Amino acid sequence: MMSKTFDLCGIRDRVHTRLPFRRTCAQRCACGSVPRQILRLAASLLVVAGFLAAAPAGVIAAPPANPGFEAGLMGWSIGGNVTTRTGVEVVNDLYEWTVAPYQTRLCAMTPDASLGGTWEETAAALMLPAGAQTYLTGAFASSGGAFAATDFAWLHTDLQLAAGESVTLAWNHVSGDALPYNDASAATFVCLDDPAVRGRIDGHPAQVELLGAVQPGSARCATDDFGATGWQTIVFQADTAGRYRLGWMVFNLTDDRRDPWLLVDELAGSTLCDGVAFAALSPDPAAPLQPLPAVPTPVPTTAAPTTAVPTTAAPTTETTAATSPTTPAGTTSQPATPTTAATQPTASATDSPAASTSPSSPDPTEPEQTQGGTGFPGAVTSPSTPTSTPSLPPTGESGPASGTTALVGAFLVTLAGAGAAMRFRRCNRRKTRGTR
Repeated sequence: MMSKTFDLCGIRDRVHTRLPFRRTCAQRCACGSVPRQILRLAASLLVVAGFLAAAPAGVIAAPPANPGFEAGLMGWSIGGNVTTRTGVEVVNDLYEWTVAPYQTRLCAMTPDASLGGTWEETAAALMLPAGAQTYLTGAFASSGGAFAATDFAWLHTDLQLAAGESVTLAWNHVSGDALPYNDASAATFVCLDDPAVRGRIDGHPAQVELLGAVQPGSARCATDDFGATGWQTIVFQADTAGRYRLGWMVFNLTDDRRDPWLLVDELAGSTLCDGVAFAALSPDPAAPLQPLPAVPTPVPTTAAPTTAVPTTAAPTTETTAATSPTTPAGTTSQPATPTTAATQPTASATDSPAASTSPSSPDPTEPEQTQGGTGFPGAVTSPSTPTSTPSLPPTGESGPASGTTALVGAFLVTLAGAGAAMRFRRCNRRKTRGTR
């Protein structure tokens, strides 16, 4: 049977033999139609690509493998008295502190003289650079300049972070002592690839931050005698991609009794003081921060005096001939000869270009000095005069597309895919009707 139908390009009046109604996939493809399953798959892929393009580029936090210690101390290295508990009760001379975790467990650290733990061992375990060690020991030095810490407990884990990635954890310092025993705790963040690289702790470029202590002004939060900080949050951020060691420490100062506690968890839990809910302390704005690395002061350079001193041009024969008056002919007993007239022209000083005595006239025999850049020979400017026109600042390169731009692009890609799918389906329906 013969009939009119559409070909692949949609041109009418092409006559050919009608195929059976149920054609194979190969026959349909040979006729130029596309199966609906393929069209749907192509449209789905375009939609997925559009959503991927619309996803804004952002920095995702990268917590440790076991941030809440729900799996015990897995993924962490310890030194001294470090355990995981379902809660901690600390009873001192003034208060009874009860600290609960965020979920079911928290990490509890306290120095213990029976377990040892020296400053040298702690600094080596946390990979603290020399500058960070000097800062910490100086912050808790005695009046004689000695760092009189007796015993430590420490904890650390290693992370691979991309530039801009951050880790947020929670901590709580409970004091077991009173002044003058300024027991304290600290957090550390050290780049293992390059110790000179600094990440950020709570937004400040640092490798160590002093957390809790007894004496006001000596740490981020001061508890006073037998007090506590309550749950605090801390953010570790990597400005440079690399491997970082995130660590904690707590230590006794001067003595090894009435130990302090440093509690760590994924998020803040609860704190009770004598059975009453305790509000966390506000960070001390005067807390000492690790100083930034010293920046070398540029030494101003002075131009050599030999190049800045102008030179005086020696008088030349041409200049002398131009400036000295010419004796008129007939006023002397010896008339001027043709040779004399030729070597000394009688032109006036105002008509001859070489006769000008102004300092702005260039001397052909004097080398031109361009240091001052004023356009005449021998000119020297003062150091305050700019020697060249400052160039415009370089234009920054365009950054990654914003989320709005990516969303518009994804919408256009999706719309184009849907249009293509509709055109294929319309063409397929027309061909089907023609074959029937």
